[in-house]
Amino acid sequence: MHVFSVPSRPLASWSVLLLGLFVLAGCDAFTNQSSPQAPSFEVTNDLDRRITSLDDSSTTAVRTSAAKDFSVRSLARVSTPTVNGTPTTASYLSFNGNGGDRVFVGYKIRGEGFGGGIDVLNAANPRNLNAINSLQSNNLDVQEVVDDPDDGAEYVAGALATNPGDVSPAVVAKLSFSGNSGNNITVSHRRLSANVAKSVVNAPASDSEHDLYVVTDGNSLYRFDTNLQNQSRQTVSGVEFSSLTALPSQIALLTKTGGLWTAGVSPASDPAEASISLDGSDIDPLGIARMETSRHESSSAPFVFAALNEGGFRVLNESMDTVLFSRTGGHYTSVSATPESDYLYASRKDGTVEVYAFDASGGPSWSADPIATINTAEYGEVTGDTQANQVLAVGDYLYVANSRSGLLVLEVNGGGRGGGPPGR
Repeated sequence: MHVFSVPSRPLASWSVLLLGLFVLAGCDAFTNQSSPQAPSFEVTNDLDRRITSLDDSSTTAVRTSAAKDFSVRSLARVSTPTVNGTPTTASYLSFNGNGGDRVFVGYKIRGEGFGGGIDVLNAANPRNLNAINSLQSNNLDVQEVVDDPDDGAEYVAGALATNPGDVSPAVVAKLSFSGNSGNNITVSHRRLSANVAKSVVNAPASDSEHDLYVVTDGNSLYRFDTNLQNQSRQTVSGVEFSSLTALPSQIALLTKTGGLWTAGVSPASDPAEASISLDGSDIDPLGIARMETSRHESSSAPFVFAALNEGGFRVLNESMDTVLFSRTGGHYTSVSATPESDYLYASRKDGTVEVYAFDASGGPSWSADPIATINTAEYGEVTGDTQANQVLAVGDYLYVANSRSGLLVLEVNGGGRGGGPPGR
């Protein structure tokens, strides 16, 4: 995360500075659209040479007696791109099953400096992973990426390199592609409040007015149409958002302290505090904390998953008024499930992915302990940094964003049903 700072100045210029800060604090999020600090992206087409087929027929997982049939096969590893001469980290994953079974990998430079990248993979046949394209930015930390297949565009939430006197670094960018090769990019963007746009998701079909939602690490929820117009900004005093996810009829938001908020989709309503909260769950505000929603093969209703880093993870019902399952120990970075199975996958900072079994009989429940644990460091060549920043379950396949070790692709149980629809 990059914090906007102002260098020291002579005393005579403080009045000018204070006036500038007053304007900055009170300006609309979309002021200064003509600023030279605009997101820049280029197509690098280096993805093919960064994909390594592991072709490993062996299985590696610590299994319990309850998971005799659970197996894991490694398929591929994708190394991270280098941006501005600095290696990046794989930090975010998303999937679009309605746009050609595409997996999106988000990369960013960790620590000082701005820059990041996006890999787009054809996941129709994960056993033979193919590159679609790869993009790099020399001035934008890529936080999250979602696809809009109807508009042929990608939306990127992140932080943009910003000079003193400009608006805040938080930004959402739209990448539109044209040409037979898809190498022509048009980038439009909106500057937002706070330091970084933390999370971006597609709006559900029930929202006829907006196409995507964004939250910043400040207190703002934004709603946009496909052209980043028709914007709506809603703020909540005294909170800092960390993540959001969209359900059919409401938006679920997570704060840095574990607070839960909801907002109506159609008609749109202001965020309201949920009846329960995860405050006091030892969540680290500087760590990864994110929300997802999905259902299991044996369930018709979606669940809300909240990964709370040092605070463990929680599974909530669709109404977000009941905690159905929790793990309070361990450092978790994401939780993922897919409608094609009854497994739940939870990634941890130590590079492992825990597997839990869902049971719909007598009410929703999950195995009290993992039925299997996957150590991602045991698959392919790794850099020594195997922090699992996110796990994404798609059908019978797992995609793991393994920080500096890149993307790891695994097949579980060998069902071979292909990419399948998204579990989001």
